[in-house]
Amino acid sequence: AFLWTSTPYNLDVQMAVDRAFARDHSWVGRGADYKSNGMSVRCVRDQNEKLSLEIDPVDTVCSGQQITLTARTSGGTSGKKFFWWTGINFRTPVSEDSLATITTNSNNTTYYVRVVDGYVFLMDSIRIPVLPSPGNFTVTGAASVCPGEGQQVYSASPDTYQYSWDISDDGVGSLISSEENSGVYDWGSVSGDGYIVITALNPENGCTARKSIKVEVLLSPKPE
Repeated sequence: AFLWTSTPYNLDVQMAVDRAFARDHSWVGRGADYKSNGMSVRCVRDQNEKLSLEIDPVDTVCSGQQITLTARTSGGTSGKKFFWWTGINFRTPVSEDSLATITTNSNNTTYYVRVVDGYVFLMDSIRIPVLPSPGNFTVTGAASVCPGEGQQVYSASPDTYQYSWDISDDGVGSLISSEENSGVYDWGSVSGDGYIVITALNPENGCTARKSIKVEVLLSPKPE
């Protein structure tokens, strides 16, 4: 167990104690003291010596991707509590469960988890390598058309990405054909909204990004 003897929080000291406890539980006598920056931490041998903690490894992910981090423990009691933090923000946990579902940002990020079992706690961390997803890609073409106007061609750029074209079932129109950088749509003869769905692929790392673009089919003028 770890007994804190003063209130200031020092992550370096805590993690040093965590690692030492996880590596070797065979403390001599009643324990050992750690001191740093005016804070004292006392390690005391506990009957529950088999508690261990590790985070499942995570493959490289793309920015904006949602992933689930899993903390696994062995030993301890059924009353264990989990707390996840991102980066060095230890004020508000992002999860209080053995699982933490997160959406990655554009930077490599370190996530920390602490398991608490009575007076025993352990901490572990994992650094998530994040690959860049396709950035600002643009689609050019008519944003509004008249009913029955015929086929419309839309183009995507930059050409460093690979594109796939689709259309939403929630609107009007249909996809007639597509090539890598262009899609041909017919928005029909009924007024309403249609939605181009385009996915950009970064061939250098396999990351993708998706956009939905609205096209308005205008009301036909009333006959005089």
